Amino acid sequence: MSGLEKFIKTIFFWEILKGMKLTFKTMFDKPVTRLYPKEKPVVPPVSRGLHALRRHPNGKEMCIACGLCAAYCPTRCINIRTSENPDHSKAIDVYEIEILKCLFCGYCVEACPVRALTMTQEYELASYTRESLLYTKAMLLANGDRYVGKETHFD
Repeated sequence: MSGLEKFIKTIFFWEILKGMKLTFKTMFDKPVTRLYPKEKPVVPPVSRGLHALRRHPNGKEMCIACGLCAAYCPTRCINIRTSENPDHSKAIDVYEIEILKCLFCGYCVEACPVRALTMTQEYELASYTRESLLYTKAMLLANGDRYVGKETHFD
């Protein structure tokens, strides 16, 4: 670019004129507005929504209480407490996920060695109380039962 071209583009604010051209070109287009409760958005299959614990076909929960999901969680929103069964296997006493702290990053799902934890496409998580956004083991298993057989993010 010669000095004269640079001088002319500087004098006439070339970049500003290009931006204004784009603005005027799209200024009179009709905006796209969706009325949310009536028109639900299309959720892509790779979206990360509500967590769910899965079960084996015989009804037993898949989670082996290894604690890797809680260890990998960057916000520490997963709380797990375990005990030992009489047959020396681990049993889950408490499994909680604080959805208000969760980033929905999916690290917990990727860390699970037996794929017991998954994320569904459920995105409507609004609530009026903080207590209802603390998902317990029973609530996560119920989510898994509700979404079993449906497409989930990491299946």
